[in-house]
Amino acid sequence: MRPVHQAQFSKRCLLEAVEGFDARLRLAADSTQYYDMERRFHPSIRLVGADIAFMQVGGAANAGPKAVYRGTLEIYRHLSAEVGRAKASLMVLIKTLQSVSEIRFGRCTQEMWFSG
Repeated sequence: MRPVHQAQFSKRCLLEAVEGFDARLRLAADSTQYYDMERRFHPSIRLVGADIAFMQVGGAANAGPKAVYRGTLEIYRHLSAEVGRAKASLMVLIKTLQSVSEIRFGRCTQEMWFSG
């Protein structure tokens, strides 16, 4: 669906063209920014074969069911204004399924970066 924004390299002109993050969004500014860039510019995604960023599971958007719901609603509202309700619904469904599929159980393989 979209690259993890912590490890995303984007040309400044693309970020400026979509006016950066929408500061009004509390939980979905990164997702909507990427969707805007993808829709306007169809950027290529290249794998670099190296770890660029490590992050722990969690964050404000994943702080619980209410936060997930609110973030999803922010994405839907943004997308429905841009691409219509039907396509926005499908995109949000796919993103939700992707997020659920990324739930990890057990130890983080990069745990050394997060310990003590």
